[in-house]
Amino acid sequence: MYKLVKGLIIVLSVCVGVMLVYFMTPSSGWLSLIWPPSIKTWGFMSLTLLVIGAIVLQGLKNVPANPPHRAIVTIFGRRTTKVKKEGWRLFPLYPYWHGYILVNMTKVNYNLPPQLVRTPDMAEIEIPISLTWTPLDAPVEDSETGKFVNGLINYLNAGGEKGVKEIIGDIVRERLREWAMSKIEGPKTWEQALGAREDAINVLIKSIAGEAIKLIHSEIPTSILLEFYDQSTKTFRHKEKIPDKKNEEEIEEEENWIRLKNHLATLTDEEKNTLIEEVDQRKKIIAKMRQGNGGKALPQLGIRLDRLNIDEIKPKGELAKSAEKMVMEKRETKGDEIRVKNISARIKELTAAPLNFSPEQALEIVQTERGKVTKSISETKLNLSAETRKMIESLVPDALTKIFKK
Repeated sequence: MYKLVKGLIIVLSVCVGVMLVYFMTPSSGWLSLIWPPSIKTWGFMSLTLLVIGAIVLQGLKNVPANPPHRAIVTIFGRRTTKVKKEGWRLFPLYPYWHGYILVNMTKVNYNLPPQLVRTPDMAEIEIPISLTWTPLDAPVEDSETGKFVNGLINYLNAGGEKGVKEIIGDIVRERLREWAMSKIEGPKTWEQALGAREDAINVLIKSIAGEAIKLIHSEIPTSILLEFYDQSTKTFRHKEKIPDKKNEEEIEEEENWIRLKNHLATLTDEEKNTLIEEVDQRKKIIAKMRQGNGGKALPQLGIRLDRLNIDEIKPKGELAKSAEKMVMEKRETKGDEIRVKNISARIKELTAAPLNFSPEQALEIVQTERGKVTKSISETKLNLSAETRKMIESLVPDALTKIFKK
C-alpha cells in the first residue's frame, strides 16, 4: 500500500512539474524557444504535487495491527482525545505538528506473587492471584464525575502496563490483609480460609472495580449472603447438617443461618426480591470473572478487567506440614472406623446360621482372611528301606487286632 501510493505520487509529480515549467516560462522571446508554454504548465503542476506528495509521504505512518495497537494523536506534543486504529494513517508534518503515541491493545495476563497473609488465629497462608485486563479503546463514563473520559488517556496517566500492575498489586495486598484479619467479613481460622476462595474474589473485585460493581444493600455481611444463596432456586437455603456431634465451624454456620433467616423475616417481598437480585448479580459477576468474561470497565485506570481468579489457598511453612499430618491422621482414623465396621459385620455373619462359629473361631477366621494371622500346612515325606516297610506291614495288622479286641 505504501509503495503504491509513493509510486503514484512520483508519477504525478513528474507530470505536474512539466506544467509548472510552462507557467513560469514567458510566452514570447528567445526564452520561449527553450521553455514553451506547455512546459511551464506542467512544471507548475509538478512542483505543486511534489510539495503535497512530500507532505503526505512524510506524515503517512502505519499503526501496527499484529499485535493490535491504537495511536493517540498528539498536536504540538500534547495529547488529544482522538484515537486512530491500526492501518495506514496520516499525521501531517509528523512529528512537529501531528504525532502519535502507540498503545498496545493486547490482553495483559498478570500473575501476582503468592500473597502471604495471617488469619485471626495467627496462622500464615498464601493466596495466589491472577488477573487479565485490556486497555480501554473507547471513551467511557467516569462513575465519579459523570463525564466521558478516554480510557487510553487514563491508561497512560496510570503509567501504562507497568503502572497498572503496581497499582493493582498494592490494592490486592492491602485488601487481602484486611480481609484475612477481619473478624466480620474474613475467615475465623486458617481452615476456613482454605475454602473461602469465592469470598476472597468478591472482596478483591469490589476493591479494584469500585463503583463499577453495584452494592448489595443489606446489613448482613456479603460473605454470609453468598454462602447461603442457591443460584439454581434463586433463594437463600441452608444445607442441613447432622444434629449431633457438630464442630465449631458447623455451629458458626448454624448461627449465621439463623441470623440471615431472622433478617429475611423482617423484609417485605419487594425488599427480599431486590436482595435476591443483587446477590444473584454478584454471584454471576464472580463466576464471569473467574472464567475470563468479566468485562468490567475501570475508567480511573483505563482498563477493562476481564479476569480475576484465585488458585488454591495453601498454608505456609510449618503450618503446611502440620496440616498435611493432620489430614493423614484423619484419613487413618476414618480408615480404622471403616475397617472395624467391616470386621464386626463379618463376625456377625460367621456366628449366625448356618455357619454357627463361636466368636473366638469367627475372629480367628477374620484375622486369617485379613492376613493378621498366618496358618500353614506342612507335609513331611520319609524314605524307608524295603526291610523296614515289610516289618511295619507285618506289625500293623497285629496291633490293630489287639486294639479292636479290647
